[in-house]
Amino acid sequence: LISHQEIATTSRKNFMFTYPNIVTSQSKEFTQDAFIDWLLRCADPGNPDSATHVAGRAFIRYVIRKHNAFVASLNDAASEHNLTMVDSDIPINEVLSLRQFLRIDVMGRINGGGGLYIIFENKLGTDLHGNQLTDYRDKLTKEIKKNYSNDPIQIIGVYYKVLEEKDYAAVRAAYHYCTLSRQEMRDFLSDHTAINPIIQMYHSYLMELDTCIHDWKRMTISEMEDGKRARWAFWSGWFSELSQELKQRLNDHPEYGVGWGWINNVAGGFHGMWLGNWRGDEATIYLQCDEHELKVRMSGL
Repeated sequence: LISHQEIATTSRKNFMFTYPNIVTSQSKEFTQDAFIDWLLRCADPGNPDSATHVAGRAFIRYVIRKHNAFVASLNDAASEHNLTMVDSDIPINEVLSLRQFLRIDVMGRINGGGGLYIIFENKLGTDLHGNQLTDYRDKLTKEIKKNYSNDPIQIIGVYYKVLEEKDYAAVRAAYHYCTLSRQEMRDFLSDHTAINPIIQMYHSYLMELDTCIHDWKRMTISEMEDGKRARWAFWSGWFSELSQELKQRLNDHPEYGVGWGWINNVAGGFHGMWLGNWRGDEATIYLQCDEHELKVRMSGL
């Protein structure tokens, strides 16, 4: 039998929902993949449910519009990265969705092998690692050319972050993917929550995350320490907002770098934020906030 202590410890690690929600019953990032995969499949003409069919198609067109807005923002530089505008009124005659094809989280193929491809990289709270987004696009391009060499290639890359992202603009600049935030997904789904319980539960999940992430605005110090809230959520919300404010105030001093993120250690890790870059002869000195503690750190010794 599981002890009361184990139950309490487990509950503190999970989302603090006030009701059972199927979205939280699986591994968190797999849940994001499964929902995107399901929503894409709903857009296929073979879907007999007209309401979810409309929602799935609306989602594809929403992603196309986001991609087109990103391409337009690049102006002449778009051609350097093989990015082209996509017809937002494209007829959707067939939708194939695959998970983990070429290790891509979710890949949607619209209108057959010579049609439109959409790469979805879904993150919950972790950051991008290595050059994974570029690798996905390159591998998919190679695969398409191998099988459909005479057809033009149209690929949309979408980076979807459910928790707080440090810098969406940096992701777009480095990898040339359009970006999709939790707030944008929440707002899109708000028009479709009444048509299907899966959409309603996923939308409720995003709304609950919003509450957890902004809990720091309402919490006392004792509440932050007692473990009764989703600790990872409110700290990410606090550091995200604080870092944006600091960046604006330090705009004339870019040498004082500001960053935040999850820091792994043997105890499991914690959220941290770092500020400053004072270089000496033997070490670099900076400030680091480890949730409840502010420290002066040195590196290079």
